[in-house]
Amino acid sequence: MKMNKKYLIITIFSVLVLSAIVLLSRSDLNKGATGGGPSVANMDMAIPTESNKLSVAESDYDFGSVSIAGGFVTHDFVLTNESAEAVQIGEVSTSCMCTEAFLRVGDKEFGPFGMPGHGLVNKRANVTVLPGDKVVVKAQFDPAAHGPAGIGIVKRDVYVVVGENEQVALSFTATVTP
Repeated sequence: MKMNKKYLIITIFSVLVLSAIVLLSRSDLNKGATGGGPSVANMDMAIPTESNKLSVAESDYDFGSVSIAGGFVTHDFVLTNESAEAVQIGEVSTSCMCTEAFLRVGDKEFGPFGMPGHGLVNKRANVTVLPGDKVVVKAQFDPAAHGPAGIGIVKRDVYVVVGENEQVALSFTATVTP
């Protein structure tokens, strides 16, 4: 009987410790899922919505109300190279696993790009945008990705690294409904 109590106490303690770890890690994930930032060294710095080399026609978009059962929704952000030289787009990433990004320059499409560390292989686009050319960044959002816990207002970002280290943030919001 004493042996059973010992195992019961160890089991209960283990369950409590694991529960605490899961709750703390979910709390950190939720911070990122509600508009967390990119993987940059200084998270407090402001992420520009425009580049010195690329102009952004629109950096924020509101999908309005989207049903959790409605499937993916997409929006195209258009960036234009208004400089006199070619511009290199490097890394492309998203703020949450529920969002993927695709790039289109001319008739070529690149992607999908996703949240760093969440399985998508593509991180670098390595795309050259010639003077006067446009690059379309398609943001694709899956309202069902977080299940019923994802109902409500969400804000997500797509990050595009331009040139050596300039980062452009393209944002969208949606109100996910049951």
